[in-house]
Amino acid sequence: MANARFCTACGSALSGVPEEPAHTAQPATQQASQSKQSAENVAERRQLTVVFCDLVGSTALSEKLDPEDYRELITKYRDLVGHNVAKFGGEIANYAGDGVVAIFGYPTAQELSHYSAALCALEIASAAQDMGFSRQPVSTNVRIGIHTGPVVVGTAANSSTDERVWLFGDTPNVAARIQAAADVGEVVVSEVTRRLIGERLDFTSIGSPQLAGVSAPMQLYRVRRNVSGFESARKDFSHDTTPTIGRAAEIALVQSRWEGALDGEGQVLLLTGDAGVGKSKIAFGLKDELSDEDAAQLTLFGSPLHQSSAFFPIKNALTKLTGMSPNANPEDSRNKVLGFLNDLGLSADGCAAPILRLMGLGNSTSSAERMAPEREKGALIEALLQLCAGLEQRRPLLLLLDDVHWFDASTLEFVNGWVEQLANRRCLTLMTARTEFQSPWRNQSHVTSLELNRLVRRDIYKLVESISGVRPSKEVLSQLADRTDGVPLFVEELTKMAMESGLLVSRGQSQAELSMAIPESLQDSLMARLDRLSASREIVQVAAAIGRNFERKLLSEVLDWSDADISNALEQLLETELIVPAGQPGAEDAYRFRHALVQDAAYQSMLRSTASRWHGRIAEILEEHYKETVTREPEILGHHYWRAGNYAAAEGKLMMAARQALDHSANVEAITHLKHALDCLQELPASQERDRREIDLQIMIAVPLAFVRGYAHKSVLAAYSRAQALCREYGETERLFKVVYGQFRSTMLGGEYAISKQNADRLVSLCEDLKSPLVLASAERSHGSLNTYLGHPLEALTHLDAGIGVNLSIEHRFVGLDYDVVDLAVALQGYRALSSWLSGDEATALAAIKASLVHAEETAHPFSQSFAHAFLGWISQFRGDETTVQDSSATLIALSEEYSFQFWRGWARVMNGWARRNTDGEKSLEDIELGLREWRDTGCRLGLSFFLYLYADAAILHGRLDLAEDLLDQADSFAEDSGEKFWIVGLTRLRGRLALGHGDETKAIEHFKKAAMLALELGHYGPLLRVVQELSNLKSSSDCLSEVARTVEKTMKAAKAHKPALIEVDAILKKLKTAVPEASSGKN
Repeated sequence: MANARFCTACGSALSGVPEEPAHTAQPATQQASQSKQSAENVAERRQLTVVFCDLVGSTALSEKLDPEDYRELITKYRDLVGHNVAKFGGEIANYAGDGVVAIFGYPTAQELSHYSAALCALEIASAAQDMGFSRQPVSTNVRIGIHTGPVVVGTAANSSTDERVWLFGDTPNVAARIQAAADVGEVVVSEVTRRLIGERLDFTSIGSPQLAGVSAPMQLYRVRRNVSGFESARKDFSHDTTPTIGRAAEIALVQSRWEGALDGEGQVLLLTGDAGVGKSKIAFGLKDELSDEDAAQLTLFGSPLHQSSAFFPIKNALTKLTGMSPNANPEDSRNKVLGFLNDLGLSADGCAAPILRLMGLGNSTSSAERMAPEREKGALIEALLQLCAGLEQRRPLLLLLDDVHWFDASTLEFVNGWVEQLANRRCLTLMTARTEFQSPWRNQSHVTSLELNRLVRRDIYKLVESISGVRPSKEVLSQLADRTDGVPLFVEELTKMAMESGLLVSRGQSQAELSMAIPESLQDSLMARLDRLSASREIVQVAAAIGRNFERKLLSEVLDWSDADISNALEQLLETELIVPAGQPGAEDAYRFRHALVQDAAYQSMLRSTASRWHGRIAEILEEHYKETVTREPEILGHHYWRAGNYAAAEGKLMMAARQALDHSANVEAITHLKHALDCLQELPASQERDRREIDLQIMIAVPLAFVRGYAHKSVLAAYSRAQALCREYGETERLFKVVYGQFRSTMLGGEYAISKQNADRLVSLCEDLKSPLVLASAERSHGSLNTYLGHPLEALTHLDAGIGVNLSIEHRFVGLDYDVVDLAVALQGYRALSSWLSGDEATALAAIKASLVHAEETAHPFSQSFAHAFLGWISQFRGDETTVQDSSATLIALSEEYSFQFWRGWARVMNGWARRNTDGEKSLEDIELGLREWRDTGCRLGLSFFLYLYADAAILHGRLDLAEDLLDQADSFAEDSGEKFWIVGLTRLRGRLALGHGDETKAIEHFKKAAMLALELGHYGPLLRVVQELSNLKSSSDCLSEVARTVEKTMKAAKAHKPALIEVDAILKKLKTAVPEASSGKN
C-alpha cells in the first residue's frame, strides 16, 4: 500500500517515512508561545510498547480468494485486531497491508502498558485462528512481535489514511523484526518487554537470533498466559528479597491487628499512600508469614485493566483458590468449584449457583428462570459473603484486598457488605489503596486507616546499600535520595538501573547521567500521572524546564498565558498532587514538583527542539528581569543557556558558578559546573580564544578534583595534561607555570619523585620569565617539599626559608589558591616543621607547625586547614604524642566529611588507628588498613613508606609479626624504587623491634646500628635520637653504642653548628659510656 511503513513479508522498515516538519526560525518569544496546542498535533518523546501483528500467508490467501473475499477477510482481520487493541487500551498506529502496528502508552499512558500489550496480543493470536470467514474454508493465523522502547510519536495530519500515528525511532522496526522471528501463532517479545512484564505471564526463551537490521543479537521470548490462569497487575512478592526498611512501626501495627483478629475482634486495616511507597510489601509480608495451618487466606487484586469488569478481582481469586485450569473442560472446572464449596458446607443451590454463574460455569436457564440483574448481583454478593464466612469458621481469615482503588463498583459492594458484618469474626481485612482513594469505612470503630510516609534519608541510604551490596559515594547516595523522594519503589528501581549501567560506583559524567535517568519500569506509571491531566501538558513541561522548584511569576512570563488560565492549570496540578506549595505559609506563588521523577518524565516528553526553545525563553527572561537571582546563582542561567544551545553564554555563567562554589569550598558542585562548562566549549567552533578558555577551565577543575579525589588521581593528571598541550601550542608562559606546578604536585603526590624533580626544575626556569613573588614562592615551595620527601632536610629548609622570606601578602596567597590546593604560607611552614624535626630541631618544628595552623585560620581555607592539622598530627607522631595525634585526626576527619576530602579522610584514619593501637586492639589494625586503602584509592603514594611503617608498628604490638614483616618489605621496596628516604631510618629501626619480637636481640642490634649510621649519613638527627634511646635499653648493646658514639663525635667535630637532637644524642651516649664501667665494677 502507498502508506505502508513495513514490509509485510519480513518486517523491514520501508523508505518514504514522513520526516518531522521543519521548524521555521522565529523570535524566541514567538517560538516559545505556541501555547495550548492540542495533544493531537504535537510530537513528543515517550516510552511505548509496540505490537507488530502480521497475517500469516496473506500472499497465498490473496491468490486463493476472490479479490472481494480477500478484502472481506482483511477487513475482518483488521476489525479483530482493532477491537482487541481498543479493549486493552492501545491505539492502532498504522496498517501496512496485512500488517498492523499497534501502540500502547499513547496518547494516554497506562501503568502497565507492556502487560496490556501482551494480553492483547495473546487475545489476537487466539481469535485469529477462527475469524468467522464462512464464504469458503480458509486457515488463518498470525505472528506477533512486541518491543518496548523510546519513540517520538505524534498523530498524523491526515488521520483518514492508513497511517494514523507517526512513529520515529528504532522501537517499531525492532518489533517488526521480532515478528518475523516468531513462528505461526506465536507472540514473541524482547528482553526489555519481558523484564517489564515480569512474572505476570509465562515466558520461554527462544534464544538470541540475529535480527535483520538490528546490530546486536537480541534475547527473545515466547509468551503465554500463566498456567494457573491467575492474572495480576501486582508484582509477585514471594520472590522479593529486598528488605523492608524504615517500616517497623507499620509492620507492628499490622501484626497487632492480626492478633486482635485471632481473638475474635474483626479488624479492617487500610494502608494508603503514593504508588510505590510500600503498602503491598507490608501487606504481603504478613501473608507470607502465615502458613495454611495458621490461617485461611483470600487475596483480591485490583487491576487498572479491569476497573469496569464486574467482580474481576473475585473471579481471579476464585480461579486460583479452587485450582481451576484455563485449559480444563467446563465440567471439570465446575466440579472443582462445587468441591471447594462443599468443603465449606456451601453446596446448596442458593450459594453455589450464583458463584458458578460468575465463573461462567452455570447451567443454561430459560428467560423465565433468570433473575433480574440487581437480584442476581445481590444473590452473588450474599453467596460471596457466605463463602468468606465459611473460610473464617474453619480458620482465622486473612482477607487481603490489594489496590482497592482499582476495584470495580460491584466488588466494592461486596467489600462493603463484608466490612459491615466483620466486627465479631476472626478476620483481618487488610487493604491497600493509593492516597486518592476515598474510603467509605472511615467512621467505623473496627476500621483503622494508616497513610504510609516516605522514607527518611538514612533509610534510603540503607535500602540502596542493601539492594546494591556496596556503599556508593556520598554524592551518589545523595543524588538517589533527592531523585527518589523516599518512595521505596523509586529507590529500588533507580538503584538497580544504576547498578546495571555502572553508574552506582562511578563518578563525574556518570553522575550527570544518573541525574536525568528514569528506569524503564517507572516510565509508564509516571507518564500516566501526566496523561490524567485535562489541563494543557505544556504548563507541566515548561515548569519542568524551569526546575524542580518554580514560581508562578516566572512561569506566567515564559508561557505568556492569562492569569485565569495559569490559575486553573496550577489548581489542577495541585489537586492531582503533581506539585505542592513550596513557599512560606501564605505565599502562593512558589511550587515544587512532588517527585523529581515526575518532573523528569514531563521534561523528557518534550522534543529536544521544543525544550531548547523553552530554555532560551527562560534564559531571556531571567537575564532581563531576575538579575539578583542570576548574580546569586549563575548556574541557573548557565543551565538554561546550555539547554538552549547558547554554549558560549552558558560557559561563562557556569565558570562564574564554579568560582562561587570554590569560594565556599563546595568542591563537588564546582566540579559539576566546570565539567558542564568544558562540555559547552566543545560545542563551539575551534579558535584560539576557545582554547585559552579551556586552559583556564582545566587548570581550575584540577584543584577541586584534587580536593575530592586526591592529588594524584588520574582525572587530575588528565586535566593538567590537556592544559599543557594547549599551552605549548600558544606559548602561554603564565598559564604554563600553573599547569607545570599542578603536574609537579600531582606527580610528587603520586610518588613519582624523579618526574616531580623535573617539573620543579622547570618551575624555576619559568620564574625567570615571570618575575612574580607568588611564582617565586611557589617554585621554592616545590623544591622544599620535594627534598623533604627525598630525605634531604637541610636542602629542603634552604628552599622553604627562601619561600617564607618572600613574605607573601594574604592577597597573593588567595590568588595562589586559584591553581594550588593549599595556601602557600601554610604549606611552607608545614614542610619547614617536617624538615626541622628530621634535621633534629624540634623547637623550630613546633614553632613552624604553630605558624602553619595560624596561617590556615587566616584564609579559612578548609583544605589548607586540613593540611595544617595533618602535619600537626605528623609532627606529634614523630614525638610520640598520641593524644595530639588523635585530636588532630578527629579534626581532620570532621573537615573531610564536611567537604568530601577523600585524601585527608584516609590519611586521618591511618593516623588515628595508630594512635589507638594500645587501646582498641585488633580494631586499630582494621582501621589503619581501611584508611590506607581509601588513601591509596586517590592515586597517592607520597609518604607511603611512613604509613606502612605505622601499620607495621601496630602489627608488632599485637603480635602480628608476619604481617609486620610483609609491610616493612613493601615499605622498603617502595622507598628504594621511588627514592622516598625521609623515613628510611624509622623503617630500619622498626626492623630492629621486629627482631626483638622474634626474640633475636643480636639481629635487633644490627638493625638499630644500621638505622643510626643511616641517620648520621643523611643528617636525620631527630630519628637518630629515637634509635639511640631504643638501643640504650638493650643489655648487650654497649659495643654498638660505642661505635655510634665515635661516629657522632666525628660528625660533631666536622660541623660548625649542631642541631639540638644531635647534642642530646651525644649527651646520652657520653652518659652511657660513663655508666657502663660503673655497672661492670658493681657486678664484679
